[in-house]
Amino acid sequence: MTNRLSEYTQRITTYSTEKQNLDKKQKNLPLLRLGLFLLFTFLVYRYLTIQSLWSGILAISAFATFVILSLLDSRLKKRIKRIQILIHINEKEVKALAGDYTSFDPGNEFINQSHDYTYDLDIFE
Repeated sequence: MTNRLSEYTQRITTYSTEKQNLDKKQKNLPLLRLGLFLLFTFLVYRYLTIQSLWSGILAISAFATFVILSLLDSRLKKRIKRIQILIHINEKEVKALAGDYTSFDPGNEFINQSHDYTYDLDIFE
């Protein structure tokens, strides 16, 4: 039992440090995306008023970078959510090893009131 307990606690610490690293990476992305969007709008305005080729090229590259950062931000958010779920599962397992099963769903929706053996077998609690 202590082997499983140490395995779950090790997983929790590993996932927690990984989540902290991903949070650091994801922290500045929204501000950077906002800056790129503002730069894109400024360059489009500049291209439309001056008709400068460089403004058009820079506007396209700023927009492409904005799209890439948006995709990266979305992937990071999905990874962070996945790691949060894994941390939660391992915390529930640690509680279950200690004998606390309150964090698990008792399965009340599967109890059939009209069936004779549902309460007799005590299969859900």
